[in-house]
Amino acid sequence: MTTLEEDVAVEVEVPTETEGESKKGRKRDLDFTKVRESHEGLAAYVNERSGLPPVTANQVKAILTLKTDFAATPEQEAKREEAKAKRAAANAKYAGMTPEQIQVEKAAERQEKQAEKLRKRVEEAMLKAKAIREGKEASGEDVAAAVAAEQASAEPEKTKRFGRNR
Repeated sequence: MTTLEEDVAVEVEVPTETEGESKKGRKRDLDFTKVRESHEGLAAYVNERSGLPPVTANQVKAILTLKTDFAATPEQEAKREEAKAKRAAANAKYAGMTPEQIQVEKAAERQEKQAEKLRKRVEEAMLKAKAIREGKEASGEDVAAAVAAEQASAEPEKTKRFGRNR
């Protein structure tokens, strides 16, 4: 056995099916050392296009086999229920409105959110100006260096692009 095969030869406990429950499709093969041609093809496709470290066919098989188990974990189910509750709350919020009214309301919410961001930036700028005024001993070069350092470390805002990307 090679190191790759040793890495993927994993024993996985799979809950046994109860009567009345049946899974669609083929029987699950949890031996990740045996792969099919489709796993090799998908691995080759990913390796050609991703620019990431190479993916093996064994890893592809493991992902495809275990993703349904992952989706059934309590954490993932809780996330789906939370998203479902958010969608239901949004639908209830806009209940009784025409599509045009919903569009106007959503636009207003976006503007309020943007205004809040701008308000925070203005407050930060005012605090910086106050700090500069209070630190009269600092030279202009010190202040300019501090501002340049903050601007360099600041995360650039993501802007929406309209039209074609070139």
